[in-house]
Amino acid sequence: MSEDTEQAIVRATNEAAEEAWERYGEKWALQALVTAIPYLGGPLDAWLKSKGSEITRKRIMGLFEELKKQIEEIDNKKINKDFFNTEEFFDLAIMAMDAAARTRSREKVKIYARVLLGAATTWPQPQHDPETYLSILAEITPTELEILKALYRVQKDGPPEDAHITEWEKEKGWKRILSGFDLPEEEVRFYLQRLERTGLVTSITGYLDTLDAEGHFIISGLFRKLATFLEM
Repeated sequence: MSEDTEQAIVRATNEAAEEAWERYGEKWALQALVTAIPYLGGPLDAWLKSKGSEITRKRIMGLFEELKKQIEEIDNKKINKDFFNTEEFFDLAIMAMDAAARTRSREKVKIYARVLLGAATTWPQPQHDPETYLSILAEITPTELEILKALYRVQKDGPPEDAHITEWEKEKGWKRILSGFDLPEEEVRFYLQRLERTGLVTSITGYLDTLDAEGHFIISGLFRKLATFLEM
């Protein structure tokens, strides 16, 4: 990574981080509510001001450490340095910091950093919406993320042009990923139903020889677009 690029990233992320700290510090109404909780309020308020702040800062610093690592691993010419001086980057960085502060999952933090990096390498291409991607990814749990990635590995190539989607799904169905998880089948189905509501997974129906209630899930076009953006 060139010195100019590194300085641009440091300057832009520092400005975004300072804004984030101010936002966290302005939550006085939440502080008042917490301290009003009988018995628990005082200790909880003290924890939020000390340990909670420490954890938040640690997680956000982890996000930018991961971003720096990922930038160093790619061709510097792919990065549009101008992006780091835009409001788009500022908004996206605030979203990423907020999402990182709310998870202990290193894998999710890596994905958030990848979204920031993807935005810097694709900006200003209108076909991608990093803010939407980040918003959706922040909603899903670490378990759902692993299930989604496992299903994508099975279905990555997609159906051949001359194949019927239901026949292809029978060969590449979600039950093929069950062996990779220590979870009952009904729980994996539940997670896939939740993922369907995010738009990352699609359910197909119309089978004649099986029950639709069993669930037939395929990776959605939105997730394929996201995977291309993240270079998964």
